[in-house]
Amino acid sequence: MRQCYSIEFENENFLSYKVDSIIVLEVKQDSFHSIVDIEESFKTLEWFELVKVNKNTKGMLIIGNKDVFGEEAYTKLMTEITGEEILPYKQHPVRKFKEENKRYILINMINNFARMIIEFPKIIITAVDGSIASPFWGLSLASDLRIATENTEFHLSDKRFNLHPGGALPFFLVRHIGLSRTQEIIYTRDKIDPNEALSLGLVNCIINKNHYKSDAINYANNVLEYEREYYKNAKKLIHNFTIKEYEDYLESEQKMRYV
Repeated sequence: MRQCYSIEFENENFLSYKVDSIIVLEVKQDSFHSIVDIEESFKTLEWFELVKVNKNTKGMLIIGNKDVFGEEAYTKLMTEITGEEILPYKQHPVRKFKEENKRYILINMINNFARMIIEFPKIIITAVDGSIASPFWGLSLASDLRIATENTEFHLSDKRFNLHPGGALPFFLVRHIGLSRTQEIIYTRDKIDPNEALSLGLVNCIINKNHYKSDAINYANNVLEYEREYYKNAKKLIHNFTIKEYEDYLESEQKMRYV
């Protein structure tokens, strides 16, 4: 029987603790391998449910350690599931998967977490540092607010693998910046820096990498100064049509070949 996490816990992948009215979830290492671990992913989703019903928290801050969502971690997973030697940041079109099930798990679990974040009745803020590969870039855009350090880079990683953009990145980019800018980024860019992301509204704040965690926690506490019901009702109205549109997007994605 699977053992569930408590609100505050620590294991090799995560550290969770409460600061005032927010719950902080630190992602400690390579998120790609933890998300394709089905048992670990479902335990984490169950933990989200615990936080959802906890009356002493207004919101959640997800803090990723440097590069845990990044290009090298993604490349390592792609090397494993293709059986081919793939180098970070280099073009390597993928024609087949040795472990195709892990590709499906990656896509479906990231989509499950995005759905959870959208429907979550509390504010979720994501803080990132270092390189961010496209599946987790897309997932971060499901958050209500986003923080980045000055050395963050957001990558169109799936382009170099000849795969469709993961993490529902096209869906979330269109919602945040519109069709034309999304097309420009998806078709013509390999990455964007944090200053451009800030100017586009894809991140809400850039913080100093040397005070990354403390500044992220301060930002979250400053945001969540009002009563819990305000954020719950405002988020519900903001996302009134999002889930229906998101499910339609996922249905279209499922009809595509993954390779």
